[in-house]
Amino acid sequence: MMKINPRLKEQIEQDILACKNHTQIKDSENLYNTLVSRYSVLDREFEKGLTYNLKAVVVGSEFDYRPALSAIVAKLETYLLLAEQDEYNEFRKSPKSINELLSEDILRCEQYINNPVDIELGREIYIEITGRYDGIINDFGNGLYMYSERGHFYNPELSDHSLLHNLKVLCQRMIAYRANNYSIEENKKQKPNNSRKAEYDVFISHANNDKTPYVERLKKSLDKLDISIFYDKDSLEWGDNWKNRILDGVNKAEFAIIVISENFFGREWTEKELNEFLNRQNANGQKLILPILYKITFEQLKEKYPSIADIQCIESSKLKFDEVALLFARQLIKRLKA
Repeated sequence: MMKINPRLKEQIEQDILACKNHTQIKDSENLYNTLVSRYSVLDREFEKGLTYNLKAVVVGSEFDYRPALSAIVAKLETYLLLAEQDEYNEFRKSPKSINELLSEDILRCEQYINNPVDIELGREIYIEITGRYDGIINDFGNGLYMYSERGHFYNPELSDHSLLHNLKVLCQRMIAYRANNYSIEENKKQKPNNSRKAEYDVFISHANNDKTPYVERLKKSLDKLDISIFYDKDSLEWGDNWKNRILDGVNKAEFAIIVISENFFGREWTEKELNEFLNRQNANGQKLILPILYKITFEQLKEKYPSIADIQCIESSKLKFDEVALLFARQLIKRLKA
């Protein structure tokens, strides 16, 4: 593991940005070769696990190295997370731990495995996790289809069946690695501080398309309780960095009411909020997530988000808004009494 000092950290962040911004095939090979040359000096095995397939759109044209750049992004981001705990670490301000990153990638794999419709999305996940964990998890690629141990090369041009098989295997390896290396220790570090005064009694997580038909009316009923609510429409102010404000609200809420509908599925930020709350709930073991099923069935929930299938839900069609608010008030009172 290379040592990350402030200057190298700045260079890594610049290179991550350069990869993300490089959306054209043109010069993608030059950028790839530059980064491999740069980081192979610091890590001799840097190029291992960088999944890519050399395809030219037109005979004689440049090869497309953009998938390899995505793999480099995953690897560099992981370097930052795994930086040694030394005097330079005061400069590291990553919002995630490696345990949280593992949890996110495991959830992404599980979601694709349960609904393997978009093969390009599956390949994107495959490229990122192989680039990220090949150098961290021993024998990560062993036994996979179209994997070459020499050079740790993962070919993403897999059939639907082969891709699904590989992702299932890798998902289990990530779960095992997390359990053996991070979950227990990080759970000890993240025991809940029951004396903590949450800034918000509840965070309402929802898809924007559900605001008018349901969430706005639910919010009005919750307002009658005279409690502190993080609701994006009211909580975000002019000039705010909305991403930072939302994540801050996620971390400072006592509960999360999550309105899950078909509009919720597959949205970047609704799923990110859900994942953040799952990480918090799993870390401290305290009830946090209060799901409401809005115009979907429990079977749909189970198919899309198996990680919360064991959490008791309520159905929007069976309760009036004030009844939902009353149920929440009871949960809040129990928490305050504890």
